[in-house]
Amino acid sequence: MQLPEKVNFNWQSVLQKALLDNTINIHEIVSENSEIAADLKNANAAYEYWDKVRYTVLPENISAELFWSILKFRRSGLYVEKIKLGINVFKYLVNPEILAKLSFVNSFNIAPALSLDEENEYSANAKMKEAIASSRLEGAEAVKAEAMEMLRSNLPAKNKSEQMVINNYRALNFAEKNLDKELSVEFIKEIYSMVMDSSEADIFRKDSQNVRVVDIRDDAVLYEPPKAADIETLLEELCSYVNSKNGTNHIIKAAVIHFLFAYIHPFNDGNGRIARVLFYWFALKNGVNIFKYLSISEILRAIPSQYAKVFLYTEIDENDITYFINFNLDVIFEELNNFTAYLEAKKEEKSETQEFLSFGVKLNPRQKSILKEFTEKQNTRNIEYFKNKLGIVYETARTDLMYMAKKGLLIKTKKGKEFMYSLSKKSIKKIGKI
Repeated sequence: MQLPEKVNFNWQSVLQKALLDNTINIHEIVSENSEIAADLKNANAAYEYWDKVRYTVLPENISAELFWSILKFRRSGLYVEKIKLGINVFKYLVNPEILAKLSFVNSFNIAPALSLDEENEYSANAKMKEAIASSRLEGAEAVKAEAMEMLRSNLPAKNKSEQMVINNYRALNFAEKNLDKELSVEFIKEIYSMVMDSSEADIFRKDSQNVRVVDIRDDAVLYEPPKAADIETLLEELCSYVNSKNGTNHIIKAAVIHFLFAYIHPFNDGNGRIARVLFYWFALKNGVNIFKYLSISEILRAIPSQYAKVFLYTEIDENDITYFINFNLDVIFEELNNFTAYLEAKKEEKSETQEFLSFGVKLNPRQKSILKEFTEKQNTRNIEYFKNKLGIVYETARTDLMYMAKKGLLIKTKKGKEFMYSLSKKSIKKIGKI
């Protein structure tokens, strides 16, 4: 990945010199009618860094350096929150574009359109996709379809990559079951023990390990974290910020947590996966329930260089987390659009197969979903598979499968100590006639 170019000048000095030399009138230049007003607005709306801003086509009397300095001057007066962490102060602003994105996410409500069974199934599906994508983002080579099958059937991992997926899935489930907790160093350690499948007590990284964040594609060093001696103090400060009731928008705060945890980088490995688990945990804890149906890491995995760059922009541009917040909102926006398209496809699918799926037997929507799975793939499944796929308890899955076997739609066999289900000959014949 090509690292972003650092600003090699002091923007305050450039601005001061321009004012002393009468190159610009600051009141005119920042007014709505100035000749660069549209350029300033566009750069702020997209929240661009110097590596893009410097290529803006400008009037002859405005250099790229001066334009950046004016942009920084405008931003410097708009920061709404400053967060102290160790010797650093992180900050961000909320521009109209960020407000519009927040409004869209906060108003996105699918509850009236979904049944409880659909909510359970879509939530379970999203959690598995997130566990897989978050692991693959960190280098796991698990094949998505095979990993989904493994999680649904509760199969053991065949290799290290699949174990990463299982561990991440357990951590997401653990986080979701502990929404009543406040953030603590102990809670973070619990998540670490699941993500890394470790029971070690001494888990924080050591300076001697020379831990750095590198681009896995070309080994370029992207970031060197704080000293190991500061880790526990920084985590305590992070927990204090997270647990404070300061009125910060919950989605913004979730993004800030994601960034700050990755910045502290407390462990030798697993930091990215844990940061994303905490992102979900905080959003769900504070009632942003749409996150139950999203897999943010699926988008991040498609644009890893952009994901890495927004971390870097914050670090090299005076700890301005706005870059990271804006990027996260764009990712959420895209995943919401994906989920909307998914719901539409499911709606059409449901309409097309409504009659076909009953085979003359009275079935509830959940049982129809089970039968649809069997008719499409004609394979053998255990009870765990449907428990996990549909997000229901074991007894509900067992009762559904036993009912469908009793009605002659499925047959039950035994493999070792567990019961397996597959389509009955009667059902297969009916499929052949359709």
